[in-house]
Amino acid sequence: MKTVKTDFEKNFKCIADKCPATCCKGWQICIDDVSLEKYAKYKGTLKERVKRSIDFEEGTIAQQEDGSCAFLNKNGLCDWITADGDEILCDTCRLHPRHIEEYEDLREWSLSLSCPEAARMFVERNTRMAFEAEEDDEPDPLEDEFEDFDVFLFEKLLDARELIFKIINDENLSFNAKAENILLLAGILQRHYDEDETFEMETAIKEFKAAEPPDETFFSQVLHSLNVLDSLERLSDDWDELLMPAVENRECMEYKDVLVCDDTDYSLLQDNLLTYFLYTYFLGAVYNGMIYGYTAFCVFGVVALNCIAKSRSETLRRALSKEELEEIIYRFSRELEHSDDNISKVLEYFDGMFP
Repeated sequence: MKTVKTDFEKNFKCIADKCPATCCKGWQICIDDVSLEKYAKYKGTLKERVKRSIDFEEGTIAQQEDGSCAFLNKNGLCDWITADGDEILCDTCRLHPRHIEEYEDLREWSLSLSCPEAARMFVERNTRMAFEAEEDDEPDPLEDEFEDFDVFLFEKLLDARELIFKIINDENLSFNAKAENILLLAGILQRHYDEDETFEMETAIKEFKAAEPPDETFFSQVLHSLNVLDSLERLSDDWDELLMPAVENRECMEYKDVLVCDDTDYSLLQDNLLTYFLYTYFLGAVYNGMIYGYTAFCVFGVVALNCIAKSRSETLRRALSKEELEEIIYRFSRELEHSDDNISKVLEYFDGMFP
């Protein structure tokens, strides 16, 4: 079994009560079966409170009137951790903001940008995103779930993603050129897939040469798709305050290098964001064949963030601080990445856009 993690995941530490937007509020916390069984036998100091606060049939933790977890106190700390330590946590609470994608014989970890501390680490890093891999002889615990897994397609997607990462890290290319080349490659692979020419993907990947300047045919489509965000479910009541000025500002869709934060290597940040999205989502195409849809979704994530940040900077009539940029990133991630319906809508939108 091979496990891959981002190079900064191991340095993450929850900042608990110092967090500007706690993950213990705003969404339902689901409990895994093992933890649920443990909680049913719980005899600790919070025994009565646990009985009142956990729905054992639904496998969820109750919420307070403001939408926060039943165990979150007014100081932003978890009463249950204070009483019994981190060992009492269910998988959801223990792992967040770590995100895990499972494939046959491969497990990939990342940090979700919906976490303010993860967003801070992302904005403040001054190196390109990298990965650390390790292998062991342990069998894949989910092996039975991959009986129909298309191993050959998955290998081609891995090869394609490796090439995409090289394109992103090419300092001789502008962001526009990187995005267009990546979308162009995805389009070529999508056509081969649609025509049942999976074996031709290998040649397409080997022969693909990134170049500057690109035609910007695909990229221009993504640039003018910001309005798709207006059609999505809102997870927070005040999201429109950030979103709508960007959607209504047509100039934001003119993708240019702009000074939105004068204390950050913004070009590097864009490359790392694009790497983050593609690392997290691109391989998902093995399950539905939406190679172009996933790729456009990932490029769109960076474009949308840039537009929102640029619009906010223009509204304030100054460059954003690091903290303001971090807030835009984690709020955007929460609105898009923490709703399966929203992810599906954007994926289907770009999948349908492919000619």
